[in-house]
Amino acid sequence: QRCPIIDGQGKIVGIITQADVLDFINQQINNIGSIVNNTVAQLKLGTKPVITVNRDVRTVEAYKQMHDSKISGLGIVDDSGALIGNLSTRDLKYIDPDHIYAGLSLTTALFNERIRDADIDERSPAISCTEATDLGTVITKMSVNRIHRMYVCNSDFNPTLIISMRDVLKLLIA
Repeated sequence: QRCPIIDGQGKIVGIITQADVLDFINQQINNIGSIVNNTVAQLKLGTKPVITVNRDVRTVEAYKQMHDSKISGLGIVDDSGALIGNLSTRDLKYIDPDHIYAGLSLTTALFNERIRDADIDERSPAISCTEATDLGTVITKMSVNRIHRMYVCNSDFNPTLIISMRDVLKLLIA
């Protein structure tokens, strides 16, 4: 997910990430071509299954599910299955090292709220789109909000697909 930039002497002088590439694509969105006007449904963009946990599940259990499922993030849903947040391995850095057990014992909903309330790099509880959203909007939302995954939700806000940065980049490279 990262690529080193190496100078003529073989020294690493920088790193390019998937997010950097997506940001560049977003800056050049008007030069990409008509593909950006196609919808998520038309492009068959996104994968299943969408792995979620209920808002009342303890954070430590959610991280165990991520580990067991070999994924780096999952959706947080309410009792009706509607998406209310996202939890990722990246969020672990926000746990106070002096209170690790207390932080991991919180419900996923409360843990997610505390991250947002701390005015950290989380701009929204869960960024999502629908199957009718065009690729240009998906790219812009992912880039501007610095997110690695976007949920595709139905009219009840239930997540049905998940779009990763890798999904978008593979589509554009193909």
